[in-house]
Amino acid sequence: MNLLPKHWKEEHVIACLVRHLMIVDSEVIQGEMDWMTKTAEDYSMEGVDVSGVWDDVDDDIVNIFPIGSKDSGDYHILVNEAINYVDQNFDHGKKQTLLHYLSNMAAQDDVVKYPEFLSLKLCIDCWFPGQLDVLLNDLQNSGIKIITNKTSTHSENADQGTSDENKTWNIIHDIGVFYMYFANLAEHPDGDLKDEELNFIGDNFPKWNFNIDGIKYGLQHDNPKDLQTTWDYIFGKMYENGDPMPRVNESHRNIIDYLNNGSFQTSNLETLLSTLYDLCMADENITEGQKHQLTYYCEHFKPNCDFADVILGRLNEKSFEKMDEMFDFDAVEFDLEGKPIGQNVRGDTLNDSQGSDKSVAEVKLTLQGELANELTKLYPKAEVKKIDDGNYLDVHMPDVHPKRGTHIWFNTPKAGGIKVGFFCRDKDFIEDAIKRNSGAIEIYSNGLRPAGHPVFDKVGDALKAANDFIEVLTK
Repeated sequence: MNLLPKHWKEEHVIACLVRHLMIVDSEVIQGEMDWMTKTAEDYSMEGVDVSGVWDDVDDDIVNIFPIGSKDSGDYHILVNEAINYVDQNFDHGKKQTLLHYLSNMAAQDDVVKYPEFLSLKLCIDCWFPGQLDVLLNDLQNSGIKIITNKTSTHSENADQGTSDENKTWNIIHDIGVFYMYFANLAEHPDGDLKDEELNFIGDNFPKWNFNIDGIKYGLQHDNPKDLQTTWDYIFGKMYENGDPMPRVNESHRNIIDYLNNGSFQTSNLETLLSTLYDLCMADENITEGQKHQLTYYCEHFKPNCDFADVILGRLNEKSFEKMDEMFDFDAVEFDLEGKPIGQNVRGDTLNDSQGSDKSVAEVKLTLQGELANELTKLYPKAEVKKIDDGNYLDVHMPDVHPKRGTHIWFNTPKAGGIKVGFFCRDKDFIEDAIKRNSGAIEIYSNGLRPAGHPVFDKVGDALKAANDFIEVLTK
């Protein structure tokens, strides 16, 4: 797998890794922001334009890993590829310089937290094998505390109330992270989880329970206390900084720890993989993002769980079914010479008068084509990101938000109707927009949308609503 964008150069990879050390502990403090600025300025003096590509790298990462997209992938694979790029393309001195900036980024709050330690360890093991203790000693001699072991999940909760009341984390939350992550990788016509997904989670998530060192975990043991509180807590932890992958990766590591210490048995792992597959199929349509991620986790856990091969077999069967749908030769009409009869984008058979010399204006546009055509007339700076590739038309609107990871979307399901919304993970932008227009717009899991989430039957009505919505967001 190669997720590293082909246009990335030295400065992009540096920005990617510095960004990663900033967000990996799910908290960005002012000291880290200041150190990011200093890092970029220092590299600029050496002719490496890190500051000039910072926003582009941020946009690239958001574009590669948008929530619910069929192109979603595993964020930590990209980070590993960036680390390997440094190993293959930087000399010894450049590696030392970059490690200096990364380790100081991790130490800005005087504590190198466990996720930060793991990230630095990956870099050192790749660039300077066997030298981890040298860095740790240097940091500790500078008064920096380093957390090199994951705190026992259950030790936090001993002699305390329920985990959600005390804002602590346990094994149930880690399982919930996987359910939420895979549910969000599905296609969501209304922007929210489907009833089939919610019902599946509501039926299966509460069944998980464990007894670890005499402490009982699970909703049936009120640890955590209740489903909705737990679900909200997990969601907040996953998306508090927009990017869920640091929390997903941490829960992945926790599952490995549970397996190693015997808290999580092979049978538990089988149940987890099986229910993740069933969750993906709850709406009878597994997306590319779900398939990609479930394949990754099955391949990873195969040495611990023979059942992973069963899930991989099911995923391959779904691939063949999708190919049959894509190449449905029974649905193609042929003329007397055995040639397939051409069709335009609306499915109308082309006749002799519909030749290739027809102007674009004369060709009938798809519904999404009409919406995109009219919207770009209203907003010339608008950039169509995705069109006629599923139910969603995605259009980046610089007039609304400069980040390319954001976009106005039109949902045009086959069942009919048009809905409008704005995909955005910028919490400050969302909070400000709601404060100014609480009666006109509402928050949904991936951004904002018109209040009541109305459905429009006509292109003109949908465009007017979209224009009003955009004006509200930009005021």
